[in-house]
Amino acid sequence: MFISNIRWYIKFVIIFLMFGGQIALANLQNISALYSRGDYPAAASASFQLYSSSRNAQEKLNAGFFLARALQALDLPYSASRFYGAIVRQGPVNNPFFRQAFEQLGIINSTVSLGQAQIVQLVSGRNGGPMNPEYIPGAARGFYFYYQGVENFDDRKYEAATREFRAVPGGSPYYLRAQFHLGVISNLQGRHSQAISYFSGVASGARRDDEGEHLRDAAIMNIARVEYETKRFVEALQQYGRIGRDSDLWLDAQFEGSWAYFMIQKHNSALGSLHTVLAPFFENRFYPESYILQSITFLRLCRFDETKAALERFRDRYQPLFGELKKLINDYGENHRGFYKLVYDFRAGSLTRFKEAWPIFDSLSRTDAFREGAISVRNSDSELARLSRFGGKWASSGLQEELRNFLGKKKAVASDEAGRRLYQKLSDQRDYLKDLSRQTEFINAEMLLNRVDALRASLQVSTAEKRINFIGGFQILNIGQELEYWPFQGEYWEDELGYYVYNIDSSCSASKKN
Repeated sequence: MFISNIRWYIKFVIIFLMFGGQIALANLQNISALYSRGDYPAAASASFQLYSSSRNAQEKLNAGFFLARALQALDLPYSASRFYGAIVRQGPVNNPFFRQAFEQLGIINSTVSLGQAQIVQLVSGRNGGPMNPEYIPGAARGFYFYYQGVENFDDRKYEAATREFRAVPGGSPYYLRAQFHLGVISNLQGRHSQAISYFSGVASGARRDDEGEHLRDAAIMNIARVEYETKRFVEALQQYGRIGRDSDLWLDAQFEGSWAYFMIQKHNSALGSLHTVLAPFFENRFYPESYILQSITFLRLCRFDETKAALERFRDRYQPLFGELKKLINDYGENHRGFYKLVYDFRAGSLTRFKEAWPIFDSLSRTDAFREGAISVRNSDSELARLSRFGGKWASSGLQEELRNFLGKKKAVASDEAGRRLYQKLSDQRDYLKDLSRQTEFINAEMLLNRVDALRASLQVSTAEKRINFIGGFQILNIGQELEYWPFQGEYWEDELGYYVYNIDSSCSASKKN
């Protein structure tokens, strides 16, 4: 218990004798007694009464700290953060609770995630700018520097972000996330080997829990993308193959790996991976580019009927989506909270509208923007529900209303911010689909005009790795290994997903006339 530290408590009493006087001390002694015997609801109510009525800065600080600790003991971490944050924003001067309040904010965020918007506000100085780093307590330095780095990263101030991320201590729970961002920045600045080094460190150091596994898989995916970007396609395939089937990123790895196969002219493997991506199991997943890659892969094999069929499947599936996209763009440009609610309802399985757009909703619901917003909303709702247990004890002091207002605003801010970011991604997806539609028209027009040779020439890729033989599932095929191909008869088997490989030959020698 925090009040059991006798030396700290003596210091606490002296401070109030100096600054608060006998009446303040009597109030705080009463609060301390309630807290010590575990009557946290009463301690919280008494603390808030003193906090909201006192005009003495020191008395208010102490009452606020007791209040935050009582709320934290009642499993109301978001509510506690409201008062810890108020203490931190007062700065360290004449503030005996600054260090502990800052450290508790870091602890709360590492367990329930306060959300980017609130954190930036919490760790800002009194004038709204960054706090002097000299004031940041050691145990809170990771929390502080990581989120200052994220703020600069989002503003594309990469040099400033790099300084902040590098300041995150190695033992901090924010260290690996800072290293991940340093990897992204390094790649953006063309330092590819350094980027791979950062991502490799993250992958090897990630915890073996859900959050750690997600971070590990994201780091491996980024290693694969750096390898692909630097035209090391075989190495990229090896990294994509490290993503397990139970990962949320597995289908992304299958799709991106199919491009790597295409780039080394392993067309049967590329088509096999695309066969998995386009399986009925994933009918609500958003991979429109898979049809484009499928069509140009068939085109490289001079399989013109299959090329046209792939383009037609793209049009059949995605042309009806444009009408709903236009309506979503028009209706939710000024209603970001409402758009977040649409994505939330889709993820919860309760959305019955905009069915053509469900693949895009699915894509949006898998983003960090949605994940962060959903955590804040869910935790706020959970805390609001728990507040009802203390209604009778807190109604008279005004604490119940204060916390409901705070949690309601926090939920609204989280919904607005997540909705804004999701709406921007929706606009990007609309533009992406328009671009893909233009590509399908170009490919089809060139074939109709008998310009197939010119079109194929525009798709020239490296053949440096052609000596390597591959089979589906990103596994290197031993030279001389015999394969037994089973004909696909229209029935998908879930345990075969990721292991399909086509067995078709090029028809180019028979189509020279084209």
